[in-house]
Amino acid sequence: MNHNKLLKSALYLLKETRRVEVVSLKFDDHKSNIAMCEILGCSFDPDNFKTSFTYEDYTIPVVLDPCHLIKLVRNAFEAYREFKDLDGNFISWNLIEQLHFIHEKEGFHHSNKLTKEHIHFNNKIMRVKLATLGG
Repeated sequence: MNHNKLLKSALYLLKETRRVEVVSLKFDDHKSNIAMCEILGCSFDPDNFKTSFTYEDYTIPVVLDPCHLIKLVRNAFEAYREFKDLDGNFISWNLIEQLHFIHEKEGFHHSNKLTKEHIHFNNKIMRVKLATLGG
């Protein structure tokens, strides 16, 4: 059974047997989840963005997991080493590494929570706090 049929079956069973109405869906951006949403009527095309679909008589919003997306951006930033902002300026991962080096050398942190775990996160890749400087 494909994802969209499985989801519709789950929505039906929740509503009919448990009297539960699903008010939103949240998941990661795996291509099978995106494809399922598109089949159900969502669009992730920036020119035609639609993040909800209709099931029976109500609309169900779809939310991509923000914590997962933040980790993906952090992972890509570290892997590619540079991003470009909307004005064409480069943002370098090396600057984060240099800031951490200064923190360690000087023995204090300049009003942020940057630690070596934030720089060398690969063995703790799923920890959201390392992607967000959370405490």
